[in-house]
Amino acid sequence: MIFLHFFWIRKWIELEKGFLLKLSKNIIYLMLYINILMDLPPYSPGLHKLVTLHVAETHKLTDSQGFVAITNSILEQYNLEKVGVIVHDFDNDSFTISFCLKESHICIHTWPEYNQLTLDVYLCNYQQDNSQKVRDVMTHYIAYFEGTIIKDFEINR
Repeated sequence: MIFLHFFWIRKWIELEKGFLLKLSKNIIYLMLYINILMDLPPYSPGLHKLVTLHVAETHKLTDSQGFVAITNSILEQYNLEKVGVIVHDFDNDSFTISFCLKESHICIHTWPEYNQLTLDVYLCNYQQDNSQKVRDVMTHYIAYFEGTIIKDFEINR
């Protein structure tokens, strides 16, 4: 009697697994079909890259105007459109700068007393995938500061 009970429980579980598997596959097919009908490409809002760098030579960590100049050069090179920029220099000559871009933003905070900076670059993918552009822009900054990466995060939005 107990054997028969376990037999039917096992059969029921197998049926449930099969049903859920078929349901999952059907949902995926339905989602793909809807995308085809609506001609919707897969979309990722953009890549957000955040780094913390160690910088041996602190003079660039206190040169806010140098950062603004290199950023303007990068924006021109990568055809990015500046909407506005805010620069704040602190008493110890560290700085925080935020570039508001049509595509999103570039922000930096420096700590010369610790030989460090944090930098984030985020570009949205409204008309094209800008993921590689984000990585290339960050590579330019790392080279400019001759920095060593302490932390490196990429967030696909």
